[in-house]
Amino acid sequence: MKKLMQISSLLVVSILISAIAGCIDNGDVGTVIGNWNKIIAKQEQIVQALDYSASSLNTNSEDLNVLRQSAVRSNSYLESAQRLLEEEDSLISDFAGSTVKVKGDAKTYADIMLINIREAHSNRVKVVTEQQNVISIYQNVITALESGDLDRADTLTKSMGNNNINIYNSKISDSISKANDAVKRLEALQ
Repeated sequence: MKKLMQISSLLVVSILISAIAGCIDNGDVGTVIGNWNKIIAKQEQIVQALDYSASSLNTNSEDLNVLRQSAVRSNSYLESAQRLLEEEDSLISDFAGSTVKVKGDAKTYADIMLINIREAHSNRVKVVTEQQNVISIYQNVITALESGDLDRADTLTKSMGNNNINIYNSKISDSISKANDAVKRLEALQ
């Protein structure tokens, strides 16, 4: 009888441990990660559009038609980046909604991801604004060249590099790195 009570006690303890372990529910981590992956895919498109916009500005030509075409092409890529940023903003909202459905450590990691992706998005918007300024200066260079004001064109060309794009890109990189660390921790909870 004593042996039966010990076995019963062990069985009860095992059941309690299993029940407690089963109660540690982090929520729908898979949805959070799925929404995160959509944001990352969109970011790759945004980065590509911004890279194309920057690389489209031809500063080596003296042909005004080439310079004008270069400005149009760069602006087109930048407009594409702006549309993609709007789409990313919607994906971030979806992601924020999915983070509400997770609990415990999963919630902590998802919140870190959300804070950092919002920060990255904000800085990416600033990169777009800076690139718009660069294109505007570039167009002013073309105008100065058309009027024959080579000194003004030279001054404007030199000022095109005076922007904060690299600073914002560094901040974006830091935010994404922090978010990716949280993603790894969140994935471990699945």
